[in-house]
Amino acid sequence: MPEEQKKHYFPIIPFFLLGILIINSAVLAYKYINFYYFKDILADIHSLACTTDCDAVMLSKYALLFGIPTPIFGLISFSLLCYMFSRIHFGTQHPDLKTKIDNENADNPESSQDGNTEQLESEVEKIQRVFETFLILLVLIALSYMYIMFFKLELVCKFCMLSHITLFLFAAYYFIYYKRFSILS
Repeated sequence: MPEEQKKHYFPIIPFFLLGILIINSAVLAYKYINFYYFKDILADIHSLACTTDCDAVMLSKYALLFGIPTPIFGLISFSLLCYMFSRIHFGTQHPDLKTKIDNENADNPESSQDGNTEQLESEVEKIQRVFETFLILLVLIALSYMYIMFFKLELVCKFCMLSHITLFLFAAYYFIYYKRFSILS
């Protein structure tokens, strides 16, 4: 891809998928908090009602992950995933990275401009490794929750399945297309 096109490239598909993940998790987190902590006194959320399967999944012993309700864990995880993907995509253009490098250069005036670029690329590579590890971990957690839903609870929550399928689509897009595209360009 020419440098001019690369400068204006914005990956709509992965950000759209991440948006679905965040919104879906926010809806589930709202439903979970409303159901457990406020006993449905905040509002009538029957318009957000899934089925009795969703409520049964929410009431199961598997509704917590590391002591955190799974919808809240998903909301935090998917927001973090979106943040890290943004850092990777925008790379050296990210203001936090530029500020960090400028602060380090103020402390060490001997560093060269080429060193700045190498440091930024190194920082982005670190974020990318953490991002990919985190993404694989989330996919494994989603697979384990699908196993629990299908084989232990024998229920299917439509909102949960939307999150799992969207996460799988995002991971496939990232590893099959986006990562290859960014390496080739």
